[in-house]
Amino acid sequence: MHTSTYAATHTPIESDFPMQELIAGVALLLCLIGLQTGLRYWNVRRTRQAWNDAQTHMTRGDLDEAEEALARCVKLMPLWLQPRLLYGAVLAQQGKLESAEEHLKMVAELQPKEADGHIELGIFYVTAAQRVEDGVAAFRTALACGEEARHRIDSEPRLRDFRKSDAYAQLEA
Repeated sequence: MHTSTYAATHTPIESDFPMQELIAGVALLLCLIGLQTGLRYWNVRRTRQAWNDAQTHMTRGDLDEAEEALARCVKLMPLWLQPRLLYGAVLAQQGKLESAEEHLKMVAELQPKEADGHIELGIFYVTAAQRVEDGVAAFRTALACGEEARHRIDSEPRLRDFRKSDAYAQLEA
């Protein structure tokens, strides 16, 4: 019978961290990554479905259902600003001014150098909340973000009455 001289002269290396534990740790890590990826996929899918539902309900004029769908969008993806803007607008139309203001302010705060959030907040203040001074302040902040804000404010249909007011002239100053 032939025995290997290598096996006879060398002893296995003993380790403080056995290979089986390393393999189990890597397998567990891969499972957790897979689980996280799957959960993210389902979260995005549910959010997309809620967004599509909200748009459908808005088209039909069903504000209660649109509000529920937009609330799901905001809950599932709080940093997605488009549903939050629409959610604020729907809440304002429903007369829920405090909640609407909260969501519209959040959009402006999350993107302070983007004019859109400030313009929408200004529109809310001028039209729904009847707080013209706050609206003028929001529009001034939007104008500081860039010249495209001026065009948006000047052409926004919801601001037609505001543009005829003395408060609009304050933006020029």
